[in-house]
Amino acid sequence: MGTEPCKTESNALWLFGRFHAVLREDQQGASSQGSTQIEVTSRLSGLYPFIEERHASLPRDLNTVGGDEEDDDLGEPVVEDIDSSHQLDTRIDNLCDILSSFDKGRTPSEYKRDVVDNEQPLSSLSDILVPENISGTIYRLAIYDEAFYRRLRQVVPPEFCARQYYDKQRQRAQLAVQLLGQYAQIGPQIGHAGDHVPEQWKDMDVPKCAQTLRLLVHQMCEDCDRRTANGPLDIGATAFLARTLTDIVQVVCYHNRDIYEGSSWNRNQEANEPERERNLYAHLINPPLDPSFLPWMRDYFVIDRLRAFPANVWRQVLFERLATIKENIEQRDTNSMPGSRAYASRIGDLLHDYSTTADEPSSSSAQPLRASA
Repeated sequence: MGTEPCKTESNALWLFGRFHAVLREDQQGASSQGSTQIEVTSRLSGLYPFIEERHASLPRDLNTVGGDEEDDDLGEPVVEDIDSSHQLDTRIDNLCDILSSFDKGRTPSEYKRDVVDNEQPLSSLSDILVPENISGTIYRLAIYDEAFYRRLRQVVPPEFCARQYYDKQRQRAQLAVQLLGQYAQIGPQIGHAGDHVPEQWKDMDVPKCAQTLRLLVHQMCEDCDRRTANGPLDIGATAFLARTLTDIVQVVCYHNRDIYEGSSWNRNQEANEPERERNLYAHLINPPLDPSFLPWMRDYFVIDRLRAFPANVWRQVLFERLATIKENIEQRDTNSMPGSRAYASRIGDLLHDYSTTADEPSSSSAQPLRASA
């Protein structure tokens, strides 16, 4: 039987209620648009006046959420001591995962680098309020208040954060290919690459774009391995990763052509230049054989990572998508590109493995997505 929250809990429950409402609204909207990308920073910033008004009592209120009635009189709140550096590191990583989900541009590691690593230690709870910074205030509350952290993790679960991260990586892959097209048509850029483009992505030629896409795929698979170390992700997040990876493959297959054909600048093409220097698809499906390269830099692009996905993801997402990709590859003239035939054959092997077994292509749904050595 439910009970009404006691008075000391009302502030905290209101705060988490706002998180629930924002996430529920954006997930419903995203579902109708076929995307999980959300931009809720402006709406969440409405929480700041509430925290500012009640920041002196909020930690006390939070410490009573889910507690016994005899715990209501907690006295003067103090900054919580976290038992070990490992616990603190884990909590920081989880908070970066959560808060970066509400940051339009940054991934968890980038959020940690840009925001958390610059945090100053708190001497008292009066330092928790970060003026006009809802993200910083929430971070400090969660670091120094166990109840707040636990409830925040409940309302912003790992699966939601995973989808947000994979969607950001998908958008970065799209941007890399877009920049490749711009470079192919107009040549090197003079000055900065632009306000929303990393400087290192300037002059995105075929080798740089291929390396960027491989790195993004590797980061997503490493992230999935990390998240599933203690248990599987839900089907929604896993399927979203599978769609993201195959979307990237489809885009790469579309770029099976000389990207400099019809360009408006005089590119100095070297004599006997390999096709892979002008063709993104050829570059990615013909990786270097040099064993000094890391495994993820010389595997069958994306395809080798898909073998480890569970059977339900193969059934719902991968089988049909890979069959279409294989058909599109075979419809093109591959006589002059043996690597393309090998790539299509690799996809065919995966489809055959799934079709002839009752289990997923791999022996375990928990198998890592890392590249083979």
